[in-house]
Amino acid sequence: SIGLQDGLLPCCRRRLRISFKELGWEHFVLAPASFQSHYCLGRCRAFGGFGQDGDGWEAKSAGPSFYAALMGQMGQGLSACCAPVRFAPLSLTVALSPQQTLTHTLTDVIVHQCGCI
Repeated sequence: SIGLQDGLLPCCRRRLRISFKELGWEHFVLAPASFQSHYCLGRCRAFGGFGQDGDGWEAKSAGPSFYAALMGQMGQGLSACCAPVRFAPLSLTVALSPQQTLTHTLTDVIVHQCGCI
């Protein structure tokens, strides 16, 4: 649960278990029954606080890293927020009919890394 100290801790990834049974989806999502999705929470003093794979312009010009660099230099008066910056995929097996299933990979479902953006 979110408490008073969460605003004092630096931005980080927290555990969050998603259960398809608790959502009422267990009849069509066959596997997995649940998964660790995670979420981001915490204090941000500045934009950034995370890295990208690789180096040089290619890494800095991609997604949240580039945005954080821009906001850090041009966003005077704006406050950074702790948010997901990298995700991992999730494979689901779903029931299409009583005799047919499909396994599908969804991109950007599991929070892999948090940062201040």
